[in-house]
Amino acid sequence: MPIDEKLLTPKVLGNTLSKENIKHILWDLDEDCGLEMGDIKEGKVRTVVPIGEEQLLMIISDHISAFNYVLNSQVYAKGANLNQQSGFFFDLTQDIVPNHILEVIHPNAWRVREAEPIRVEVVLRQYLTGSGWKDYKAADGPAKGATLYGQFFRPGYRENEKLDKLVITPTTKGPGYLFKIPEFAHLSEKELAEDDLHIDRGIIMWNYQAFHLKAPEDWERIEEIAKTMFGRISEHLRRSGLIFVDSKWEFGYDPAGSLMLIDESATCDSSRFWEASVYGFVAQQEKQEEHFMAVELSKEVVRKHLKQAGWDSWSEEQRKTYKLPDDVVKQTIQVYSDITKRATGKDTIITTESVNNSLWKAIVANLV
Repeated sequence: MPIDEKLLTPKVLGNTLSKENIKHILWDLDEDCGLEMGDIKEGKVRTVVPIGEEQLLMIISDHISAFNYVLNSQVYAKGANLNQQSGFFFDLTQDIVPNHILEVIHPNAWRVREAEPIRVEVVLRQYLTGSGWKDYKAADGPAKGATLYGQFFRPGYRENEKLDKLVITPTTKGPGYLFKIPEFAHLSEKELAEDDLHIDRGIIMWNYQAFHLKAPEDWERIEEIAKTMFGRISEHLRRSGLIFVDSKWEFGYDPAGSLMLIDESATCDSSRFWEASVYGFVAQQEKQEEHFMAVELSKEVVRKHLKQAGWDSWSEEQRKTYKLPDDVVKQTIQVYSDITKRATGKDTIITTESVNNSLWKAIVANLV
């Protein structure tokens, strides 16, 4: 059931957690909590800081990103919704592979095991959509078939069609220049500066040390784990009327050297979810782009708004300063909350109690 829009008041919309907020809270508590602020790491939406032997404090902000760009906007409860989704699916697949969560100390914060990250993003695709469709179409795949990511995709697929089998299409974790491997020797400086370069299992296994794998066989194990997780989560979501389209996972080694799932799991930031009840109808339409917003449950509402607003022609300064209008923010809140409810059974709490204050109190209560 959608959130009553009357509850999404200006005060609620402003009750968000930014990366700057997080930084101020951590610096404020530095001496009392013994945080190692010199080792703080910031990602697009997460901030991570060591809190003791082989443990980290991981805090997720309410920032939203699009087109590999962190926007100058926050979305109420986005971080809490993503953590709720991740936590649920970490638990659901705990018997398949251990994960890094030790304790949830706040809706936006976890205490986690420290890991030695593997420098591969493990991308799984069950449907030919997004960048996969673009690559396939550019290679004349519909007419001739195409070899992509080291795998052959038969001819005849349509956009958004289900693939004959689940495929893994890994990418680098980080820009190409970090990987001193023969397969990247022909790339230009511009290409090497890009994140998430496409690779295949052969490249990974031949150059396993460059990707921080301890052995080539570990990649085979990761493939097996990822496919098993995808199948289980897909079946769970099916019962909620959702299609698990694609997803991305990250793995690492725990201090004992065992494989461990890290970062996040099956969130609407790292995955695509489609509305099963309308997918079949829309898939039959010749101009699917006119109908597909009714199918996809993701931050596509943000991407579509930015495209219509002229994002591609904006200067760097315009992109840095632009704030999403309230109606787009409210739509995004509804999407993230709907997925959380249907995937985990949990409602998004609407409150004006300061998320910054509650996070500060949680860190003091759990780490001092």
